[in-house]
Amino acid sequence: MPALLPADGATAEFAGLQLAPYELPQAEGQFDLAINVRQSAETLAVDFRYDVDLFDPSTIERFVGYFTRAIDAALADPDSAISRLSLFGGEEFSQLPAFGQGAPLSSGRSRRRG
Repeated sequence: MPALLPADGATAEFAGLQLAPYELPQAEGQFDLAINVRQSAETLAVDFRYDVDLFDPSTIERFVGYFTRAIDAALADPDSAISRLSLFGGEEFSQLPAFGQGAPLSSGRSRRRG
């Protein structure tokens, strides 16, 4: 769920409602993957919290790269439609057709099957 409040604790108005921060303790295992985004006047802070039994650190690093690439593209062309933003680099984009077709991963690791 996207955060609607600035990181500095200020209130915000949304759909006619006055919103204020309410801190909840982080409960481990709440979600398999949670991305928290906080914005202040000068910065954008992002936390990726994930279940270490489901995700490798390299997978989360790749997700961070996708997120960063999307933010950079949106800042470079704010009027562009979200559907036009590219999350993948050239090499990754060329590997997409192999997913779902049983082709081995280029890293030599086997896919998890559940």
